[in-house]
Amino acid sequence: MKYLFSLLFFMVLSVSVQAQTKCHIIVESAKVYAEPSDMGTEVLSTQKKYANVYAIGSTNDNWIKIKVGNKEGYVKKNFIAKGHIKFELQTSRVGAYCRDGHKVMTIERNNCVDHGGVREWIKDRVKTPVVYH
Repeated sequence: MKYLFSLLFFMVLSVSVQAQTKCHIIVESAKVYAEPSDMGTEVLSTQKKYANVYAIGSTNDNWIKIKVGNKEGYVKKNFIAKGHIKFELQTSRVGAYCRDGHKVMTIERNNCVDHGGVREWIKDRVKTPVVYH
């Protein structure tokens, strides 16, 4: 009897826990709706690009149920992608000094082609979004 009670308890517990997939917003701005529709449905919040959310379900018609903080709502499927975003400082090329002294603030491959080639790359540390699954 004790075994049966324990088994029943764990079955109920496992049903109540929702699977959550780490995701992030990939458009500039995504509205989170109370229902899987954008026609006359309450907007719960607006999430900016790179906002981390959890996908907790989906519908058959291009909507994903998400969790943001302690709220749940729906966004369009094509507005999110798998993985959470973290911003890291990375060194990136932002320009170049050409061999003839010309300074170019682009990172195109042939930006110093008319100036004798690249003498030195100008680098800067920039915040770059990195996806973690």
